[in-house]
Amino acid sequence: MAVPRMARAAAKTKNKAKVARGLAKSSNESSKGAKGSEALANAERNALALESINENVYDWNVETDEVYFSPSLRGMLGLTPGQPVTREGWANLIHPGDRAKHRDNLLAHFRGETRRFEAEFRYRAGDGRWRWARQHGIAQRDAQGRVCRMVGATGDITDIKQRDDELQSAKAEVVAAQRYALALESINENLYDWDIVNDTVYYAPGLYDILGIRPGQMRTPKDWTDRVHPDDQPLFKYMMAEHLKGNTPRFSMELRYRDGAGQWRWTRQAGIAVRSPDGRAIRMVGAAGDITEAKRDDEAMVASADLLKVMSRSTFELQTVFDTSVASATRLCDADSAMIFRREDTHYRLASEHGLNREQHDFLSGQRIAPGRTTMVGRTALECRTIHIPDVSNDSEYRWPEANKVGAFRAILGVPLLREGEPIGVITLTRALARPFSAQQIELISTFANQAVIAIETVRLFEQVQERTAEIERTRSISPP
Repeated sequence: MAVPRMARAAAKTKNKAKVARGLAKSSNESSKGAKGSEALANAERNALALESINENVYDWNVETDEVYFSPSLRGMLGLTPGQPVTREGWANLIHPGDRAKHRDNLLAHFRGETRRFEAEFRYRAGDGRWRWARQHGIAQRDAQGRVCRMVGATGDITDIKQRDDELQSAKAEVVAAQRYALALESINENLYDWDIVNDTVYYAPGLYDILGIRPGQMRTPKDWTDRVHPDDQPLFKYMMAEHLKGNTPRFSMELRYRDGAGQWRWTRQAGIAVRSPDGRAIRMVGAAGDITEAKRDDEAMVASADLLKVMSRSTFELQTVFDTSVASATRLCDADSAMIFRREDTHYRLASEHGLNREQHDFLSGQRIAPGRTTMVGRTALECRTIHIPDVSNDSEYRWPEANKVGAFRAILGVPLLREGEPIGVITLTRALARPFSAQQIELISTFANQAVIAIETVRLFEQVQERTAEIERTRSISPP
């Protein structure tokens, strides 16, 4: 049964490629030779890249009210190949509750108030169910400035809407950050084109910028595969193989990769195979974009929610809060280690750590650090503000040779734990490489510091109440009846 499915997939992709070639031919009738071939290749790549992210083309002749829907869009809406479509017929498929906003957005674009038409709405699919779509479009105008035509793309975003709803319900007190959007205008800057037969890849110039990689660093498919995180490679290879075999309609997954600076980042990669008449994948075209910030925002919200859950318990262990904080900070801030130091009298001692080896842990556990400018903990406590040293070897005031010998720390970040302006502790991040922490990472670690202060204060007040209650009980027990 796999061969017919592959054949159908090949025929579908071939038809779309044929449409793309026809569009390229009509829009480039004056192009000849190499110029015409380049235009044809770009048009086909754009069409395949659009399909890989589930976008479908429409073309509305406003003057005649004739609407062209691509075969994939007709399939999405449950329309037969020869069934005529008008603006009114399309509007009738939109949910009654969304029609007014859809029309208002359309009129605003026609009046020239917006650069492009954009709308999200529910529509009735071919099976009669209501699903979600995202529509884009750009109007073309005649010499008098009147709209005569509008061309754009529509894609089903039901799965994205469902994922957003699940994220909202799972984290009721946390507002889910909106995921990145795939912009139609920039799709040509993010695409790749893999010639499977010859094992060569075309990468659009903008893709190198998005991934933070120089052209010379990525020329072959293996160059990219080698950059995929080892933990993601098994799933990456499996999903790629399943698509190339014809078992999935498109390849799409989120994965980690190493950028040009050696840092692990997140990308979403999509692609769709072009097949020969016998169903073999001979080419793959798709798009990729960096989603690191969106991923880190989600992970930070989850980590913050987990910490708040620990603190919301009627009786919680302060050590558990500390351990949860340093583990999350190490992971989310891409640090080698994180530590919390608490004040004891006039000095500071290690209270929790994550990422230290045994020698480092034993050394720092035995230290009593005084406020001063020669150590990160001491300087942060002394100045009562965030201290960032991108490279300790370039800081003339930092002098702690014993710690440097054991820890080999290069980049260090310190954030004070303040109660009414007074330092009661310090949380630090370290890296063995001289690589600065970002503003977002500094902001995130500051949030963990504030939560640690709240936890410390909650425990302190709870212990005060317990001591006061015990004192009252003792007084009652010795008082005369």
